[in-house]
Amino acid sequence: LEIYFAPRPSIPLIEIELLLTCAGGDQNPPDRPGLSYFAAALLDEGTVGRSGPELVADIERRGGALGSSADWNAASIRISIPSSEVQFGFDLLREVALEPSFPAHELERIRRQSLANLARRFDHPAGLAEEAFARTLYAGTVHSELLLGSAESVAAISREEVVRFHHSNQLRLGARLIVAGD
Repeated sequence: LEIYFAPRPSIPLIEIELLLTCAGGDQNPPDRPGLSYFAAALLDEGTVGRSGPELVADIERRGGALGSSADWNAASIRISIPSSEVQFGFDLLREVALEPSFPAHELERIRRQSLANLARRFDHPAGLAEEAFARTLYAGTVHSELLLGSAESVAAISREEVVRFHHSNQLRLGARLIVAGD
């Protein structure tokens, strides 16, 4: 684990980001574009000890925010919290990173949202042109697909695949912890 700290004593907030460098879209299996997106999106939707709404309520009660996402190079978990709650922030980060529950009902909700987003892209010709360009330029690589995946892969992603991706990619060595604030 590489740790980076940027002190900002004049700001009474702490920003914590855990970059999971082996869990970006470039790690998607060839037949499952979008798997990294799903695995990252589900990290903050519940843990072994708390549901997604409980996680949100607990951090918001302390004046903070929690989020997770993936891009082509990494997945990330981000926490913003008042400096006085820094220990809670680190405990929550540990819980979300190491004990996600990947609830099946949240997987289905994210699947529905993703399929709707994929269908809406037909309303944006510029985006379709970018997709065609990427398919041509990056043919034969994971970058030729959308980070979100295709309608076929999104429909096929299972909870078991998400759990396997978490164990084989999100928990691999090479993470970076970035902390900024007071």
